[in-house]
Amino acid sequence: MRIKLLFFILISINFLLAQENELANLLNELLLKNPDYQQAVNRYEQEKAFHRIEKSLQWFDLNLIYRDIDNDIFRDERSNYLEKTDIAETDRRWRLELNRTFFPKDFDDEADEINARMRLLRYQQEKILARWACLNEIFRDFINWHEAAEMMQIRQRHLQLLYRENQIWEELYAENIIEPIVLINNLVEIEDKEDDYYDNQEIYDFFLEKYGDRLNEFQQKFSLWSDVDILPDTTAFKQEIKQQIDYLSNESKKISNRIKFDYFHFYLPEVELTLSLNKREIRQTWDINRDGNLKTMKRKQDENFLLGEIELSLPFNIFSNTSGKHAVLKAYERELFFRTENMILDWQKFKVRRLTSLQNYQWEYKRKSRIEELYLRNLQIFQTKYDEEPTLLGDNPQLKLEREIIRTKRAELDARIAEMKLFKEIFLINSSQEDSK
Repeated sequence: MRIKLLFFILISINFLLAQENELANLLNELLLKNPDYQQAVNRYEQEKAFHRIEKSLQWFDLNLIYRDIDNDIFRDERSNYLEKTDIAETDRRWRLELNRTFFPKDFDDEADEINARMRLLRYQQEKILARWACLNEIFRDFINWHEAAEMMQIRQRHLQLLYRENQIWEELYAENIIEPIVLINNLVEIEDKEDDYYDNQEIYDFFLEKYGDRLNEFQQKFSLWSDVDILPDTTAFKQEIKQQIDYLSNESKKISNRIKFDYFHFYLPEVELTLSLNKREIRQTWDINRDGNLKTMKRKQDENFLLGEIELSLPFNIFSNTSGKHAVLKAYERELFFRTENMILDWQKFKVRRLTSLQNYQWEYKRKSRIEELYLRNLQIFQTKYDEEPTLLGDNPQLKLEREIIRTKRAELDARIAEMKLFKEIFLINSSQEDSK
């Protein structure tokens, strides 16, 4: 018996996970085409790529330099001898060097590094929050589409009822049995309901154009997932938000340590360090004319040597330079502090918003379910009276019964929409750990 129970529990868990994964996979596919989320992702990936480029520039630069010099030299030594010399020289030089600048005077590298790390941290958070926001939007679009589709059927049935009432009121008005205001109220209600119907149709057509067949696929997978009793894991959600805030604080601390490190060297001179491996080939052809005799001679010279260079540089107005750097670092410290506080506040607001929405939808679903229950009970009473003695419902009992059926269907839809909104919040909260990676 125990083995059968464990087997049943295992099957149920696997089924639930399978349905949740199918729904999550569909949402991920829709996110790939969501422009708001993709812009947030692209902004983060672009900044991360630029940051990698900036970090790569913090290493030594590797330079390969080649020079080829063709030089014609003329020597005239006729003061001592009757000699003239034409020299054709080819000078080839190769230079492989490692070069890096430490403590640059302009402070651009440090400023770029600090700015890049702060932007990267902010864009990373915006990407995570954008994912939740876009998932919420997709759910909301589907719920609105479903509600519009169901409301079109209800309003169409309501309009049929109003048209039948209109025929009756027109006949009674023609016989001077009713006042004009009765017919006016009927026509005004018809006009209002027709406008409401076309509003619902516009919403339905818009989302159908936006998502196409994915709406029916979403409805199927959402129904399968929501058919299983699911509870929101608010403990894991709160823990995830705490981890995000801790991560943000730790990364902010790393940036702050970088700024503090810059305080120790902003007053130092700029240091240009170069280490190079040099190769030189000199080839000369000498045409010597001495006392009327022409002689040709070739000369070859090869050089290989290592060269190390250190260059120190200070700005002429060193006081303004160092005081400006100190002010910049102070400004970055303040900016980092307030940015971090705002980003932490965004996480806290997000947590409160999600948990508050969950609580509101729980209460809304409870109220709507109770109203649905009462409408169903009231319809049962109407139906019993109609079946036993229609006149108990007064004039036009069939129309009154139909109106009560329409009210009940609207109550049923309201309860279903409230349930869908509740399940939307449960899904977003329970999938928080996966979405924030």
